Amino acid sequence: MRLRTRLGVSAIYNKNIVMFSKYKKNSTFIKGNAMEVLLIDDHPMLNAGIVSILEQTGIFKVCAQAQSLKEAMNIIENSETLPSLVILDMLLGEDNGLDFLPMLENFCQNKKIPKPPVLICSVLGDSFKIQTALNSGAAGFLSKTGGKEELLKAIDAILSGKVYISDEVNIKLKKIPLFTRGFPNVKKM
Repeated sequence: MRLRTRLGVSAIYNKNIVMFSKYKKNSTFIKGNAMEVLLIDDHPMLNAGIVSILEQTGIFKVCAQAQSLKEAMNIIENSETLPSLVILDMLLGEDNGLDFLPMLENFCQNKKIPKPPVLICSVLGDSFKIQTALNSGAAGFLSKTGGKEELLKAIDAILSGKVYISDEVNIKLKKIPLFTRGFPNVKKM
């Protein structure tokens, strides 16, 4: 099955593996020959795995990594362009990763530039924190227990303008009454 994303990325789903075949270079979020990703997580081994998965696609390049909110905002504020995508952990040492969402929103509003989508990738998964993340502007929530295929599926969904919630997380959210009323676009992917 071939899907066309918001950024012009043509994705081919084949045996549950997402392969990105081309993209539109004149998009607001795309610089040069790759979609740039900012990875905000304080676990180097996990970061290395995510970098490897993304760069194997030939479409994504991890342009920067941060291990704290201060470091992440420093990267954002000193970059000429924003990344196409931000992957964010909810727990960054002593920092609450969710605090990054309003910081990024305020920065983008002040500069009058579009905010890149943020994918939360975390082991923390209580339903209140997940709902708070989505209410705060996250484009998706992915459990770190997911695999390569799910990471790429989540990225494709949020770059297509959809909200992505992994199956594991979706089960927890269904226990919250009226959850989907606030998110009419939330669907099981």
